[in-house]
Amino acid sequence: MSSHEAAVTEMAYTSDGRYLASAGTDGVVAIRDLDNGSTRTIETGGQVLTVAIDPTDTWLAAAGTTGAVALYDVRTGDPGPRLDLGEAWVYQVAFDPMSGAVAAAVEDKAADAAITDFAVVWDPDADRELGTSRGFRKRLRDPAPLTPADGTGGMSEGGPIDSRLEVV
Repeated sequence: MSSHEAAVTEMAYTSDGRYLASAGTDGVVAIRDLDNGSTRTIETGGQVLTVAIDPTDTWLAAAGTTGAVALYDVRTGDPGPRLDLGEAWVYQVAFDPMSGAVAAAVEDKAADAAITDFAVVWDPDADRELGTSRGFRKRLRDPAPLTPADGTGGMSEGGPIDSRLEVV
């Protein structure tokens, strides 16, 4: 059942248990259809460190050393919206179960980056950042305020986003 030639870093099931996605340091995202045994592989161009599947089982988010969070259709593997983050590694992605927004834990690898660690919340439907929290590694016990990217005070069209981000 292996579709990877190197270490698997993370796996995620769809809510109905039909599909299982895996991320690998070989740059491959594999999506297995557990009903019929087929596997689709997606070459990403960099190590894949994290995957997550949205609550509607439509989108798979994959990220790692490519400097982007990329969405793929769970059933077809076709590419969807993409958030480019420059010279960054993304260590974790998660979907908001209510709005479908994507949160990502990011390390900026640019040599001139003043603050290297940040979190970003992205609305893939509107293709816009909802907010960021920079330098959160230094405030592990103090929740860092989430700064809305569009100045809405933490509100999006789909409703409020978290106004504080706590990393523990």
